[in-house]
Amino acid sequence: MNCILLAKNSKSIRDENQVTHIKEILKSKIGDSLTIGEIGGNIGKATIEKINHHEILLRDINLDRKPPDKLDLGLKQD
Repeated sequence: MNCILLAKNSKSIRDENQVTHIKEILKSKIGDSLTIGEIGGNIGKATIEKINHHEILLRDINLDRKPPDKLDLGLKQD
């Protein structure tokens, strides 16, 4: 699952790597829905309103689900 992480109350994606990933890997366009998450908060969906070279503007942001529980994993040292 691709989940784009955003700062609290953010309505746009400005991180160059995220913008590139959304445009070139996910091949998302205006009107498409993205799975998003607020850092330290809930996850949900948002619709792409506008795309340019440096920013993706979002609308209809709905962060209505709690994130999944952390996996019970750790690194074992020898």
